[in-house]
Amino acid sequence: MTDETTSPERQLAATKGEAERRNLKIVGVAEDLNVSASKVSPFRRPVLGPWLTEKFGEFDVIIWARLDRAVRSMGDLHELAKWAKERGKRLIFASGPGDQMESQSNSERVIGAQAYLRQVGRWGGGMVPYGLRPVPFDGDGKKGWKLVHEPTTAPIVKEMVERVIAGHAQLAIARDLQRRGVPTPRDFQDQQNGRDRGKARKWSVPAVGNFLRLRALLGETMHNGQLVRDADGAPILRAEPLVTETEWGQLQAALADRAVTRVRTQTPHLLLGVIKCGGCGGPLYRQQYAKKGRPYVYFRCSGYMVEHNGCNERFRSEAIERGFQAIFLARVGHLEVERREFVAGHDNTDDLLNLDRLLADLEDEYNRGLVADRDRYLERKIRLKERRDKLAAETVRTARYRNVGTGMTYSEYWAGASVDQRRKLLLDSEIIAYAGRSQAFDAAREASCGFGDADAAGFWAAVHLEPRDLGSTDLNLTMMWRGDLAQRLKRTAQ
Repeated sequence: MTDETTSPERQLAATKGEAERRNLKIVGVAEDLNVSASKVSPFRRPVLGPWLTEKFGEFDVIIWARLDRAVRSMGDLHELAKWAKERGKRLIFASGPGDQMESQSNSERVIGAQAYLRQVGRWGGGMVPYGLRPVPFDGDGKKGWKLVHEPTTAPIVKEMVERVIAGHAQLAIARDLQRRGVPTPRDFQDQQNGRDRGKARKWSVPAVGNFLRLRALLGETMHNGQLVRDADGAPILRAEPLVTETEWGQLQAALADRAVTRVRTQTPHLLLGVIKCGGCGGPLYRQQYAKKGRPYVYFRCSGYMVEHNGCNERFRSEAIERGFQAIFLARVGHLEVERREFVAGHDNTDDLLNLDRLLADLEDEYNRGLVADRDRYLERKIRLKERRDKLAAETVRTARYRNVGTGMTYSEYWAGASVDQRRKLLLDSEIIAYAGRSQAFDAAREASCGFGDADAAGFWAAVHLEPRDLGSTDLNLTMMWRGDLAQRLKRTAQ
């Protein structure tokens, strides 16, 4: 992106902006395109010259975008200053100190161009957001670049968004993208630029999560971590959105929910995260051994090694899993499985605060006598107030989840579900179970989960199986529910 691409319109915007800031009325514009300030004096330029030599009685102030847009030599600067002093004119430069160091001039011009492009929603170069690509365009006679969907990566972005909203783990998504050979955002950018690192980067949970939190997915313009807004406080878009506002809300809620939970779901162990030790309250882990070619599967407490509490209980898994499934299906098998559905919220508080600030600034300028054009001031004030009244009339809705029926009972779902799907169902249903020896079970269970006061602990306790129910000599199993499913069970029991 060169300065010539944006310079004329950017300079005009800068000079008009400076005039508005100083409450000056514009009576004319002089544009001498393709005329060098270092070779042609201001007095000899085709458009500007007549204003200085013939029409100087029609204005009081001249505004340039920068000093080097007016003159490039000390001689021309002296003549221009002398002319202004003799005729009582003010010379104003919208930006830049005006020295003739070309490197500094170029740097400031580039920075100014980038700021202008952000404000008008055009792409100014640099790292292209994943899922987008730059294309040239000519809008309203102004050439430049804009960002549109990249046909290869935009579908990948949409797939990632849909999978996270559907409840897929970020680790599973990262592994799948890696398995399929999908390039990471940095690798794809390198490929587009013809660079070869030799070794491809890997997809990871942070790579997926951090990318899906970028507001670039909405097509919005960001600078130094801040959202760029227009004069009326609305976000400025520089690209085709990759997600809708509703999808964005669902996505961020799903990411936040995962970040808080941090529970694995991809595992062959049905009761991982569900079953706990009745002796110490710690989690039970499934272990498998083989002796003389015969497999033995146990649930083992990790308290001895992890918590260092001396608990090293071990139970045969068959009895526990059989008893657990029997309790679960007997109690909830007839109920309909419900899924959580995100309901997008609507809150324009930030936009209202921004408009209040703009109105207050505008009123302050008027009260201080800085407004030269009262009609323009009233027009802008009315426009801002109308926008504020419209936003204030909109109903504020908090984002939330609601339960929606699936048309399938727990028994029906359980019969056709995989181990992973069954385990996720248990975790979503907020079920917890305790297994332990008879002699230590009751006291430890009550101490670790508040079983003696189920309502205070957030549980609505369900069933306790004695050793004879499990085909064991000393094994006990208790299952409890909490949350929405607990309330449904409580209502059906009444």
